Amino acid sequence: MNTGQLEKFSIEYYSDDQAIFTDNFIYRKMKNLNNTYDIYVLTLLNNQFVWNKTNDCFHVDDIQNSNITTENFCDLRCIIKNNNNLTIYRIYENMITDYIDLINCPNEKQTHSRRQWNKLNPPLDINELQTMSLLDIPSHIDLTNEEIEEENQTETYPEGIPLDINFEPLCGWENLLERDPPDDINFKNNKDVSFNDLELNIPNVEYRYDPYDDEWFTKEEFLDYYGGLVEWNNQDPKLVLRREQYYQFSETFKHLSNKRFEFLFNKYEKTFV
Repeated sequence: MNTGQLEKFSIEYYSDDQAIFTDNFIYRKMKNLNNTYDIYVLTLLNNQFVWNKTNDCFHVDDIQNSNITTENFCDLRCIIKNNNNLTIYRIYENMITDYIDLINCPNEKQTHSRRQWNKLNPPLDINELQTMSLLDIPSHIDLTNEEIEEENQTETYPEGIPLDINFEPLCGWENLLERDPPDDINFKNNKDVSFNDLELNIPNVEYRYDPYDDEWFTKEEFLDYYGGLVEWNNQDPKLVLRREQYYQFSETFKHLSNKRFEFLFNKYEKTFV
């Protein structure tokens, strides 16, 4: 591969409103949460077409001898039939001029090979077909392949607590959404909580829930058992509520594209005080 071809496959070379065609793959560039860009490849995964994030940027073995072209997404439409058959149309002034068929990929984890553009003669009015934008195809990220950047592992909060220690992983908490205290909880010498002329008596000792053994403990008991207060601080009621809501939000809207999900999540996050 010559130097010019390598430069042409630099991620900065392309715009995120372009589809990138090689002899074997179709790529797109998408902005991530770190304000940089990732490369996604059009893939048939679990009998569904998705833009699948590829950690090795472009496939090196694909670009060595490929004829590389780009198309603006606004000039492309597509139709998905029977989940695993995709036809991409190239349009000009609302008329279909060319098309590519992606049919019957033998391996659901393998990206469809690109077919050559076929001329449509005579051209067809795009309004006569029920098509969708390639941008509406959902994106997919395999979290098991994601790597945490080394500099993020040493980033700290003002209190000096490393990021990777201060927050527990959601996947490790089986009872994340079960936050009701047990019926037989013993507040020991706490004052009773009661309403009397709109006055509320708060227990003088705070208990927090330990998700690892489904019990409630005081700050001193957390310190004595764990040898620190990281777990106690993690179980602050405000943090627990946010985890709960963020988890439910991500499960509800995980089908959206990265851009739409990030936009909605940023708006949603601002509703928390």
